[in-house]
Amino acid sequence: MKYLKFFLLCLVCALCSCDSLTTTLDTDDDEFFKQRMVVGSIIDAGISTLYFHVGENRGFLDNGSFEDYNLSGASINVLKEATGDFIDVEEELTGPESEGANYATFLSDSLFFEAGTYTFTVNHPDYPVSETSLIMPEKGLIENIEFDFEGGIDLNGDEISSLSFDIIDEPGVNFYELQVLVDDRPVLIETFDPSGSKGSNFRTLLFRDDSFNGQRKRMEVNFNRFFWNPSESEKITLRWFSVNEGYFLLSKSVQRQSETINNPFSSAVQINGNLNEALGVIGFRNSNEFEITP
Repeated sequence: MKYLKFFLLCLVCALCSCDSLTTTLDTDDDEFFKQRMVVGSIIDAGISTLYFHVGENRGFLDNGSFEDYNLSGASINVLKEATGDFIDVEEELTGPESEGANYATFLSDSLFFEAGTYTFTVNHPDYPVSETSLIMPEKGLIENIEFDFEGGIDLNGDEISSLSFDIIDEPGVNFYELQVLVDDRPVLIETFDPSGSKGSNFRTLLFRDDSFNGQRKRMEVNFNRFFWNPSESEKITLRWFSVNEGYFLLSKSVQRQSETINNPFSSAVQINGNLNEALGVIGFRNSNEFEITP
């Protein structure tokens, strides 16, 4: 849910005056600004509740609150292409507990979202129908996980522990996200490998397989040695997410946006959408969890 709020704040607030998600214009001139529907969701395989935001974009100089740009009266249909099963999302949410989402539905089948193709249809009387088919990726696999308590020194001179593992990458364009937990507490991780980079969640790392497509890739990440206490710590958990391109690019865009907030000389941040007839992103994540006890 917290990832959805990152997404909403970026699309509706930071990308205020844009006719295209790949071009941001700081102007309210009617020649450039076009009112568009904005749709977004971050969907994990196996989720029990599905959240969406449906709103509209805003002019750069508009001072309304975030909720002022929510759209009521929308309907969302999600079709699972492999089985023909579908769900309708029409329940509207209000209040701070919604964290930016304004539509939700409970999923009686926790296996509704798994690897495969899904078609999303969003209707609102004031905007064109948005219909988009997207693929939830298969679960990714990592093997041969090794932990080194004395992993060396990082670029700041701090002592680090390291984790190394093999990424089993399938042919095709693939995107991943890694989260590391020590005794169920997320820790900040870094890597010297150029295929890994930061995204919107500063504690995780994003990867794309441009340099190891279809190959086995040995990867090393590290974290501050302070987080692992040899006399008390019990386990390390690696959460390895396969994500779709929309999620990957959105996370990178939010990260770049956060770096420009206090820089008056920065350029507008490019955002890539993956929906037809609407601005926005539907992001997919499919996770595998691996636990070691050093």
